[in-house]
Amino acid sequence: AFSPDGTRIVSGGADGTVRVWDADSRRPLGDPLVGHRFAVFSVAFSPDGTRIISSSADNTIRVWDAATGQMVGQLTGHQQPVNSVAFSRDGRRLATAGWDRLVKVWRVADGKELLSRPGHDSGVTSVAFGDGRLVSADESQTVRIWDVKE
Repeated sequence: AFSPDGTRIVSGGADGTVRVWDADSRRPLGDPLVGHRFAVFSVAFSPDGTRIISSSADNTIRVWDAATGQMVGQLTGHQQPVNSVAFSRDGRRLATAGWDRLVKVWRVADGKELLSRPGHDSGVTSVAFGDGRLVSADESQTVRIWDVKE
């Protein structure tokens, strides 16, 4: 995923690490971010570029400081691997989707789970925010649109 200003790229690896790259030189910036026990499935920069979110086969979502690489939070609540993460456009909320067939919305400031929605018949593979809505897609090619206005 690109940073909002396009200067950095964040990637997740099968080795459980998250890496930040310089987009121009294509070289790593600092050491890998270490904390997940299994493969990293999804990564995203916050809209202001200060945070990185990663999700993993270890059922967790981790929050990283994009400048220092330090882990600053962890979200738990999925019972199976977390396939996709997405920030809301204002950066205040985070959506996650997992093999447990759940779509969750979290408040970034304190990690509070705001919403947990079953509604898919198979593992949810993708999630994305729009204006007051959230879209999710699953393994069986079903797409759902959720109203998530505050």
